[in-house]
Amino acid sequence: MIPRFTMGLARKRDRLTIGDRYRVGIREMVRRCCDELTPLCEHAHDRYIERSPQQVRDHFTMLRGQIVDGMFAIDDASAWADLAGCITAALQHTLDKRLYPTQILAGWQIAAGRIAQMQTGEGKTLACFLPACLMAATGRGVHVVCPNDYLAQRDAQLLAPAFESLGLSCGVVLDDQNPAAKTDLYHGDVVYAPGAVLGFDFLRDRLAETQWMRLGRSHRLAQTAMGQGRPPAMMRPLHAVIVDEADHVLIDDAVSPLILSQRRQVGRQLDDLLMSARQAAMRMQSDIDYVVRQDHRQVEFTADGFHRIYDDQWPVDDARLKRPWHDYVRAALLAQHVFQRDRDYVIQDQTVQIVDRSTGRIFADRSWSGGIHQAVETKEGVPVTAETESASQTTRQAFFRRYRWIGGMTGTSDGCQREFASVYRCCVQVIPLRLASRRCVLADAIFADQDAKVQWIVDEAVHASRIGRAVLIGTLSIEQSLAISQLFDRCGVRHQVLSGIQDRGEAEIIADAGQSGAVTVATSLAGRGTDIALDATTRQRGGLHVIVCEHHRLARVDRQLIGRCARGGDPGTARFCLAADDGIAQGRNDWFGGLIRGHVRSVGNGVAGSHDHASLVRPVDVPPGQLRQHVLDIQQNQQRNETAARLAMMRQYQVDQAWQTPRPAWQPDSELSFQG
Repeated sequence: MIPRFTMGLARKRDRLTIGDRYRVGIREMVRRCCDELTPLCEHAHDRYIERSPQQVRDHFTMLRGQIVDGMFAIDDASAWADLAGCITAALQHTLDKRLYPTQILAGWQIAAGRIAQMQTGEGKTLACFLPACLMAATGRGVHVVCPNDYLAQRDAQLLAPAFESLGLSCGVVLDDQNPAAKTDLYHGDVVYAPGAVLGFDFLRDRLAETQWMRLGRSHRLAQTAMGQGRPPAMMRPLHAVIVDEADHVLIDDAVSPLILSQRRQVGRQLDDLLMSARQAAMRMQSDIDYVVRQDHRQVEFTADGFHRIYDDQWPVDDARLKRPWHDYVRAALLAQHVFQRDRDYVIQDQTVQIVDRSTGRIFADRSWSGGIHQAVETKEGVPVTAETESASQTTRQAFFRRYRWIGGMTGTSDGCQREFASVYRCCVQVIPLRLASRRCVLADAIFADQDAKVQWIVDEAVHASRIGRAVLIGTLSIEQSLAISQLFDRCGVRHQVLSGIQDRGEAEIIADAGQSGAVTVATSLAGRGTDIALDATTRQRGGLHVIVCEHHRLARVDRQLIGRCARGGDPGTARFCLAADDGIAQGRNDWFGGLIRGHVRSVGNGVAGSHDHASLVRPVDVPPGQLRQHVLDIQQNQQRNETAARLAMMRQYQVDQAWQTPRPAWQPDSELSFQG
């Protein structure tokens, strides 16, 4: 008798489409014989590289026809290797680049719906080519998600000739393109785009469909009879996606909302109200009328303060108020005491642009809700934008879970394995290094306060640059970068500062950071995705020296920063700096600041030894106290807390979506804007 669960699996397998069987076939083949696929693929590559590009294209077209018709031998490892060898040969024919075995292995893991953990500098851009072709072979298209517009354009421009040599179309979708151009690109085989652009276009399609369905059946029939039927969707059904920097996109930004907004009133109509709210906030006294909770980024009113807000002199009954008057005053206090310039936001082109505090990236298309953004604009004296109301929204996590086939790659997925598996059903596969790492992590430099730490960092960077090393100083905020830059200016040291704008100029600066004597100051993830190429002198003198000004709350961001040195077999060193007043030693972890001060009293500031050449090429024994282990413990606790918080927000979002009430009808004349 056949067990009941076996019969259920058989019925489910019978319901799979051809594309689903193909996807499951890759997953099962990689699970069973992944170690055999890579050498078989290299043998097939050697056969196809001797053929002409046209012969390779014809063979791939024939194999693609078999896949679409359901005739491809998904249970035969040699058939998969033949397909992969054809793809890698086309890449070498076009770009004269042969994939390393580690890149082929990563490609198989991504195609199998896993997260490939590849160390920085191992060639993730080229490794993406194999899984993209495998996914696009079904004819349903594949989306390749890049961290920003520049990287999407760069990668698409690099690999487009290779895709086209196989008969696959490749394009890049950006936010400023018109809907007709986007529609054509989305119906191509391979689409490169930032994740937010894909999410907003999905929301636009969903909003248009919602408005069409709200017209009513008779109205829809009448519109169709007049030739104005259902609005065409820009995007095809979401099928396959490859996510670059998967930890940042799928984990860090998982619960960040994608909100398609509509503006309903002009911002300057509220200028006087916002100014009155700021004047009321400035007249209040801290700890008497209100209490600032920096840990939670909140402001709480006392009983006396709450009564003072509603004095007769303030416009508490103004008809233009969209919220209670005290919410406007609270927003003004938050803008004054919590949200700080060059840390939480920057001013560019007379606009307030939000800074991601965890990465240093600047987002021009994001705005704070609840009137906070308008309060910050009033504080800075820039034109006030109108508040927006949500027309359609989702989270990045909910959006990416809509794809039937998802894979990704990153260099820093440690600590996220459970979340990848539980949320996206993707396991993490560590890809071995192509060459042994020559990175040397030096002894931590310990300080009593920020001033001593910053001065020591400048001295260390100056010494390293004078002996021919290239230096990269990683900071946690733009404010910290500017403070270090000012010290360099006083010393007359030439240097570059990266602020996280994420454009072509920033990528060019970070690419030149490996030149002998170069000094670069950058936020943690500024220039991420761009290789730092070393010149001969830098390589001979010990490679790139990375100085981490302050530990990030997440250990994987620290690993990503020091991963910029010693890439691809190059030499390199890295050093962490730790001060008693660092963010990691504040709040609940203030006990750690006491340990650091005790260490400094017994040993002194900095590290054992002076700024000599030996201290920059070999590690020094860390003094007793196990401060580094305490840092790792704090970071692990933070990782667990953030994971639990994201999972709780995901469950709450699902409940809210299930019980969501109908939204007001959309007004066609409203102006659409974006929020991240």
